[in-house]
Amino acid sequence: MAKDVSFCTECGEPNYFNEPTCEYCGVSFPNSNGAPISGTPSKPIQRKPFGAPVPSNQAPIATDPMDRLVQLMELSIQAQNRTTRAVRAFVRFLFIQLSATTLAIILWNLAQLSVNESRCFSSGENCSGNPFLILLAVIVYIAGVAYSSQQGWEELKASDIQ
Repeated sequence: MAKDVSFCTECGEPNYFNEPTCEYCGVSFPNSNGAPISGTPSKPIQRKPFGAPVPSNQAPIATDPMDRLVQLMELSIQAQNRTTRAVRAFVRFLFIQLSATTLAIILWNLAQLSVNESRCFSSGENCSGNPFLILLAVIVYIAGVAYSSQQGWEELKASDIQ
């Protein structure tokens, strides 16, 4: 025997769980004491197509338990994707930052190899490293910080954090 179902008078959504208000539009059902009202909906049911994105700030609006489960799974997958993008943003930021810093340190150390320590200690001449490599190390470091920050923020925006 089929289960009697009440329908919303505004949007036509069925009330399978005998709730006092419509989950879709919020209108109170005519018989809110939990007793079902038999009949058909006054308006055609308008459902979202399968796979349509559900806004994360909106509660699932499925009326059928299986549809509700599918919507919750879609919301869960969307949340996982946002989390993955946020973690990717952090990892990408760190990887670019560490790569640029490593290259800058290598350049700085190469610049310091040109210092003649014995001459520097005895007469105070030739105490600084290769100025070109020092300048290049500073530029690489600053550019790496700027680029890693820009890439991290772009990836973070793609995660759609609200």
